[in-house]
Amino acid sequence: MFTETHPDRPRARRRTRPRSVAALLCAALAFITLAACSSGAGATASLDDVPPGTVIITGMQFTPAEITVQVGDTVTWQFRDNGVPHDVTGTDDSGAVAADPVLDSGQKKRGEYTHTFTEPGRYTYMCTLHPGMTGVVTVTP
Repeated sequence: MFTETHPDRPRARRRTRPRSVAALLCAALAFITLAACSSGAGATASLDDVPPGTVIITGMQFTPAEITVQVGDTVTWQFRDNGVPHDVTGTDDSGAVAADPVLDSGQKKRGEYTHTFTEPGRYTYMCTLHPGMTGVVTVTP
C-alpha cells in the first residue's frame, strides 16, 4: 500500500464524532423499533374499541382477565399477540386442565375463538402453552 506524505501540510485529524453520533442514532432507532414491535409482558390491549363480551389475547395475557356475561351470551377471544401461539382451555377447580374442558380453542396465532354459554357458573381457563395466563368467565342467569 502506498501512502503519500506532504510535509508542508498539517496532518488531518480523523473525524470520529459524526460517525459516533450516527452510530448512536442508528442504535437508538433500532431499539425504539424493536420495542414498538415486541409483544412485551407489560403490554395491554386498549379496551376502548373492544365490544362487550370480547377478550383480547395480547402481551402474554387475557384482557380482561375476568368477564361477566349472561346465560346465552357469546364470548369471543381475539388472538392479537403478534403471531405468538396461545390457546383457551378450560380448567378444573385445582387450576389444572379439565378432563373434558368446556372451553377448548386449540392453538392459534391469529383469529378468534367463540363460545356461547348456556349454563350459569364460573368458568376458569388458561393458556396451556403459558400456564401463567389465566382467565375467568362468570355466567349469570
